[in-house]
Amino acid sequence: EQLGMIRNKEHAAISDFIRDHPERMCLVLDGLDETTLSQCSDYVKGVIKGDNMPGTRLVLTSRHSAEVLRLSLATPFHRRVEVLGFSHHHVSKYVHKVLDETDAKNVDSKLKANPQLSSIMQMPFFANAICKMYRQKPEL
Repeated sequence: EQLGMIRNKEHAAISDFIRDHPERMCLVLDGLDETTLSQCSDYVKGVIKGDNMPGTRLVLTSRHSAEVLRLSLATPFHRRVEVLGFSHHHVSKYVHKVLDETDAKNVDSKLKANPQLSSIMQMPFFANAICKMYRQKPEL
């Protein structure tokens, strides 16, 4: 019972701080495209539009979709960034940059033989992860 009271006090203190200092907050809403706006609470929609928690820094991540595009056009964002990913040429260039020459050639041949792997490698995060895994277990 005492632990519950402590947690409630901590929760209240955190909530009060967020409410009183929105300019010190940075909210990250990752994968906005994985839901529909109708599934978002009115409060979250208000945060995105700048009506709730004004002054809060907001980072939204999303793939392209019509609904997300409509929302972003209606919202006064300070900066929009689009990550395009690597071309096939840049995948190879990246692989050769982070792996030694022998490993890079092996990965290049695997990419040519496997279109799905080649497609995944166009996303920088996955290219990095796959190269790190390859360094640990080249037999994969």
